[in-house]
Order: sequence, then C-alpha cells, then structure tokens
Amino acid sequence: MPMNYLLVLSFKKYCDYYRGQRKVDFPADSDNIISLSMVSTQLAERLISIFKKDENGKRLVHDTISQYQNDSHFKELILFYEYSHINNSVDKLHHTRRDDSLV
Repeated sequence: MPMNYLLVLSFKKYCDYYRGQRKVDFPADSDNIISLSMVSTQLAERLISIFKKDENGKRLVHDTISQYQNDSHFKELILFYEYSHINNSVDKLHHTRRDDSLV
C-alpha cells in the first residue's frame, strides 16, 4: 500500500505541474481520455474499494478467508501487512528479538 499511495500522490503532483492540461488513456490502451487529476482520484477510489465492505458486508481484501468475512470477532479487523527493510538495525531487532517470558 505505501507504493500505491506514492503513485497516487505522484499523479496529483504531475497534475499540478502540468496545470491540469495533461490527459492520458485510463485504463491504458483505451479510448477513455482523462486528466491526471482524475487518474489519481480513480486509482485512490479503487484502492479504497479493496478495504471497504460491499453491499453484502464483505471486504475484497479478505475474499478467500471466511473467518474474516463471517466471524463477529474478526469481521471488523482489517489486516495490514508490515513492509520493512531488514538492513535497518531497528528492524533487525524487531524481527529477531526473542521474548524469553514466553519460553
């Protein structure tokens, strides 16, 4: 998701740079010509729709995991997968620390 956010933000910045004059095919190779501002808006809406509930109360992000779709304890839980660069010393500690109280 962080990369997707940067992509949407980049389209907004390009739109500001071109003062709304630049238009592109969206989706690619289509006859639908829209501004970069509209591209960023549509991409953001598509990303949000992955996590929003549909008319049946189901989330696309949990499509194959019935526990997150049906169980009342997990229904409102939206998983966020952490991305980190392991070469950072803080991340190394986070990913390799052993909690002796659990042993």
